Order: sequence, then C-alpha cells, then structure tokens
Amino acid sequence: YSCRHQETERSNSWVLLEGGGFLKKNRGSWTVHPLSESSCEVVYEVEIEFSGFVPSFMINPLIQRSLPRLVQGMIERAGH
Repeated sequence: YSCRHQETERSNSWVLLEGGGFLKKNRGSWTVHPLSESSCEVVYEVEIEFSGFVPSFMINPLIQRSLPRLVQGMIERAGH
C-alpha cells in the first residue's frame, strides 16, 4: 500500500493512496494543542472505510485493543 504522510511540529496526518487491501479509505491525524507550559490536548481523528462488509464483532475488539496502544505510544514518545 502507499500513503501520503504529512508532519508538522504539532500534527501528523496520513491518507491511503492505493493498495489498501481490505481498506477502501484510511485517513487520519494527530494534532497537539498546547494548554499550558506543562500540558497539552492531543486530538486523534481517523476515518476508515472497508472494501466490503466487516461485522462489528470483528471491528470492536480491534478498536478496543489498538486505541489504548496508540495513546500509550504517544505518551511514551512524549517522554512521560
């Protein structure tokens, strides 16, 4: 597959260009909004569209496992 990736000091975004297999659409971003000198808000947005029908009993466990890992990875990358 190939994605277009864009990164700035406070954001990271991607969009699937081709070859996603079972994914028809995959785009998203992380955006960091400073709140104070020692805190921030991180907004994660993702839009995914599958090529065919995928039942919720398959999608929900994936989301329940992957989102906490994404957040933990962001925390570790921030050095906390």
